[in-house]
Amino acid sequence: MIEDILKKLVLETVMTLVKDRLVAAIPFLGMPIVSWIVSFLLSKFGGLIVDELGRVISFAQIDAQANAQNEAYKQEVQNLKAAVEAQDDAQIEKAKAAFKARLRELAMLPH
Repeated sequence: MIEDILKKLVLETVMTLVKDRLVAAIPFLGMPIVSWIVSFLLSKFGGLIVDELGRVISFAQIDAQANAQNEAYKQEVQNLKAAVEAQDDAQIEKAKAAFKARLRELAMLPH
């Protein structure tokens, strides 16, 4: 809900600034009927651009989170390998528990 309100406010502000700049550069675009058409087109294309940017940002956040989880998983695998090579039972059990926790997080399973 709040995201929609913020998106609308940003879109209105940006489109007003763009329209003002366009009219300053090309005064013909400020005429009554032409101005309405320009406003309509800017709002349609502006809305599409804002929606697409929202998707891109969302995918970038998901990608960053997945990469961070993958790197953490790889680190736990290395820790488990090191514990097995050290042949220390306490260290192995600790590494197994950490590995399982990281694997659950990666697979998004409940604890």
